[in-house]
Amino acid sequence: MNYGLIGLAATALVTYGSAARAEDFTGPRVEATIGWDQLRFDLARYGIAGTNKESDIAWGLGVGYDLPLNANLIAGVEASVTFSDVDKAFSDGTTDYGAHARRDLELSGRLGTRIGSNALLYGKLGYTNFRVGQETSSAGLTSVDTVNLDGVRLGTGIKVALSKAAYLKTEYRYSNYQDGVSRNDVVTGLGLRF
Repeated sequence: MNYGLIGLAATALVTYGSAARAEDFTGPRVEATIGWDQLRFDLARYGIAGTNKESDIAWGLGVGYDLPLNANLIAGVEASVTFSDVDKAFSDGTTDYGAHARRDLELSGRLGTRIGSNALLYGKLGYTNFRVGQETSSAGLTSVDTVNLDGVRLGTGIKVALSKAAYLKTEYRYSNYQDGVSRNDVVTGLGLRF
């Protein structure tokens, strides 16, 4: 199931069907997200040529704060934690490897512009830290460890007001980490302002 397409469709429907009055999109907020997550691994770090990718579900929680710059521009900061079900196994013929997605932390800045009375189109740039569980098995011996990878995240999305306090969003995110690991996400989320 393509969760990204579901999120885009839901956001489009709400954009054209919502009766919500003009949302100012400012102040503190909290949100929950769910969607599609794809991780790409550069296998050179395991002594194997090429790259490999795997996709699964991701979900998370975020908090943020937004300020108006003028009548249409909104700037903000946000922090989030995301979890993923992505697991990948591969082998060089003598050694088996496993990579297991753990938590991802993000701290980013965002700049958006209002579209109509109840939507906000935005872009974001930030820092991300991705924790990966690693497993190596060879000659009957298995070792397990965890590595934290620093990275840069770029994203774009649209938020649509459902009411003065609630909103729906759809967001695309690209992350580039150390050690040749990268990520593509398409998530949809429900948030509240207070």
